[in-house]
Amino acid sequence: MAKVAANSDTFHDLDQVERIAEFEAQARSQLDEMLAWSSGDAQSRDLHEVEQGFLTRLLQLGLTLLLCHLAQRGTGKNGDEVLLEGRPLPYHGYKSKTYFSVFGLLDIKRAYYWDGGAGACPLDAELNLPKTRYSYLLQDLGDRIGVTQA
Repeated sequence: MAKVAANSDTFHDLDQVERIAEFEAQARSQLDEMLAWSSGDAQSRDLHEVEQGFLTRLLQLGLTLLLCHLAQRGTGKNGDEVLLEGRPLPYHGYKSKTYFSVFGLLDIKRAYYWDGGAGACPLDAELNLPKTRYSYLLQDLGDRIGVTQA
């Protein structure tokens, strides 16, 4: 699966609005292509091929929508410092987190606050990101498959 960057290093309001609009346009285009394929080329295929074609396209659409959602949420940068347990942490830059969703692998860039010892990414808590790179949905699916395989 392709690894996609969810956020860029520089976030200006106009840039963010443009990125969101691009993801929305891409999602609409993907849906239009899926509908055209369904009434066109898919008409001559076996049902299992159509099912596979829809799944592939739905996963691509899901990834685009997830990227759009992340662009709408931003990077978590809220000023030049945040408080961690009452202690101020200055803004340090962006840190990237690899996130493996059911739709594919992507990179989430988040604002990072650090004072030389402790560090924090406010977006992690806001999104409730897992400690591992695997989404909670993938973890749950893995647990279910593991239980049924035993």
